[in-house]
This record gives sequence, C-alpha cells and structure tokens, in this order.
Amino acid sequence: FMKIKKISKTLLFSTILFTISSCTVTKKFLERPENTNLEAWITEEINANVVEKFKYFPGMFGGEMYLGSKYELIRNEENEYLLPEIYVLYTYSGYPDCIDAYCLTSIEITDPEVFVYGLTINSPQEKVNEVMLANGFEEKGDHTYLKNNCYFTFSSNNIQIKAPSTNKHNIIY
Repeated sequence: FMKIKKISKTLLFSTILFTISSCTVTKKFLERPENTNLEAWITEEINANVVEKFKYFPGMFGGEMYLGSKYELIRNEENEYLLPEIYVLYTYSGYPDCIDAYCLTSIEITDPEVFVYGLTINSPQEKVNEVMLANGFEEKGDHTYLKNNCYFTFSSNNIQIKAPSTNKHNIIY
C-alpha cells in the first residue's frame, strides 16, 4: 500500500511539473497580429511554402536566410550575393533550442510599405511606443520592446524582430 501511495505521489508530481513546463513553453511564442503584412511570423517553423516562394540568401552558418518573395537578390562583380536597398529578410535557425527543425528567429524590414502592429519604419516614435505598450510589450530602452522572448526594435531605417535562442543544449554548428 505504501508503494502505491508513493507511486501515486510521483505520478501526480510529474503531471503537475509537465503541466507547468508546458505552460511556460507556450508563453515564449507570440501570436501573429492581424495588422501585419509580413509573409511569415516570428517563431514559425520553416515549411515548403517558405522554400518555394522566398529567395534563398546564401552565407549563413547554423541557419538559413531568405529574402521576401517580392524582392530580388543582387550580385556584385565578384559574383557575391547582396541585399537590395529595400527588403524583408527572414532568418531561420534553432528556436527554442530546436535540434531537428528551424524556426523564424529574426526578421529585418527596410521596406516602408511593410507594417507590423500597424507600424512601419516611418511611424513616429511616440506612435510606436503607444502601440507597443498597448499590445502588452515591455519597453527595454533604445526603441526596443519585449514580449514573450521576442524583441522588436524600431529605427528610422529598419525594424528588427528577434527571438533569441538560449542554446541550452549546447548545440555546436
């Protein structure tokens, strides 16, 4: 009888621990807002549609970079790939500490027609601050906002969205 009681407590503790850890993990992700026209959203897994419609930008070690579908890669005289002046660049790598899958860990936007939470690179800083705080972000200084392990930085020439990975499994590329 004591063994059964001990096993029951162990199972109950394991179930509670699993439930708590599951809740913690889901809070790391950020829902895609309705008022964005990005083709992909931060922390989404890479899929066949990405590979088919985006343009692969070579040169990243430990991940993959893609240019949005409406932008063209440029090659210089040395046949090296360059980004156009106006673009959206999607970076896929391991997040959160993915071993077998790549997720979108960074988005860089220089296109003034692309909006996130209704904001563009041309939005005044007061409006950016108002909208980001209204959407539950924490202001981190230097025009950077944080929510659910996702950082948004707004400047006059780009918007950067990042979901850093901790590499807690010490993956070596």
